[in-house]
Amino acid sequence: MSETRPKVVFIGNCQAQAFESLCGHLGVEVDVIAVPPIWEINEDSSGFLADSLMRADFIFSQRLSEDYSLELIRNGVLQDRYGEKVIVWPNIYFDGYFPGIRYLYNDYGKIVGPLADYHFQWIIDSWRDGSTVEETALLAHDLSVWKGDVDFVEQSTNQLKSREKRASVNISDYIVNNFRRKKLFYTMNHPVDEVLVEMLARLFQKAGVPFSSRNSVGYPYTLNQIIIPEFRIFRERYKPIFEESCLFKGVESPTDVPASLHNERSYSFRSLIEAYFALYDQSR
Repeated sequence: MSETRPKVVFIGNCQAQAFESLCGHLGVEVDVIAVPPIWEINEDSSGFLADSLMRADFIFSQRLSEDYSLELIRNGVLQDRYGEKVIVWPNIYFDGYFPGIRYLYNDYGKIVGPLADYHFQWIIDSWRDGSTVEETALLAHDLSVWKGDVDFVEQSTNQLKSREKRASVNISDYIVNNFRRKKLFYTMNHPVDEVLVEMLARLFQKAGVPFSSRNSVGYPYTLNQIIIPEFRIFRERYKPIFEESCLFKGVESPTDVPASLHNERSYSFRSLIEAYFALYDQSR
């Protein structure tokens, strides 16, 4: 490692971008080499990326599938080329607060709706079955709809633990120990700042780089563009101690402008379902 401040690269999705900005906000004694998020990396940018990785003392890489489309950033390829300076974190994903959440695709990619990329299987099923908005809204509060004794939290954390098997650091233990105390996720893949800071601390501990989270208050780039409240079934089963929330923070969802230009909008369960039904009606 160089005798000056260590140079670090974060390769991943929006979580990687959050780690980059958190390093600056927290005053971590590292120099961040900024690279594009993984959805913007292609063969044209591979030369720049390879140069950035070569210069880095530590490469923090989000765990990706072994057959990820761009071979250069597959975890195994990075580890073969750069050895011990590659530290892998698992994609921090937890849907225990809002079971049934998913992405929806058409021939052009992800379908964008009132909660951007996010959809709910039970709303899709109700729309397909011809249920009304009112009938579907009642489902959200009818505990009998959630049949069986599926442990949503255990199911989601077990999936995370499975992803951690090929990672250098874990985060599932933190989620298990704290998910009742505080709502830790805005959406299933957008953790609150507390979780991001905890993961960043673990990454730097693994790298042997000093880290302090004392300056985390006031961090301006929180991943809260979309906020999904915890479902009633979660509150009934897990008895959280944090304050109940009801409104969804989403976007207006016109189909003729890019998602990044959509205006912010709050939804109740009923108005959200209404917006989804209108979206799906357009896609017939």
